[in-house]
Amino acid sequence: YFVEYKIPNGWHHAIIVNNGQAISVHLNGEKIIENVVPLASKPSLLNFGRYYILSDNTGLNSGRIDDVRIYNRALSEEEIAALYELEKPKVDLTTGLVAYYPFNGNANDESGNGNHGKVNGATLSLDRFGNESSAYEFEQSNFIDVPASESLNHDGPFSVSLWVKMDK
Repeated sequence: YFVEYKIPNGWHHAIIVNNGQAISVHLNGEKIIENVVPLASKPSLLNFGRYYILSDNTGLNSGRIDDVRIYNRALSEEEIAALYELEKPKVDLTTGLVAYYPFNGNANDESGNGNHGKVNGATLSLDRFGNESSAYEFEQSNFIDVPASESLNHDGPFSVSLWVKMDK
């Protein structure tokens, strides 16, 4: 099942939530896609920036990704808002955190779970605040592989929070 949505140019905060029954997507704190039935097959590893072909032969073209967090639970609307506002959250955002990639010069997981990524062609770039080597820039065939692990087993609910900037 494909849902097509073109992310506008510039930096945006995106959160994908799978509550175990359906997937929703939030962009800049607003739900833009909801009630998407998840695909039955699950990938053996996680990729950031991988180029996927959609029905009109497009996909993630050029862009950057920064501050990726992966949770082993579905985030609440309150938690999604807290992540977007970048304030000190009034909720505990470490519960269920299984991977955190601030991309501070590398693709290492800083959650303490050891889910380090291997960079394949992506290059370090400026993040949304203009900090050097604090985001990754992707072209069509670039990606970051994260090997399968017990903590990233996403058979149930999960959430992914990230900032994304589309250049094309």
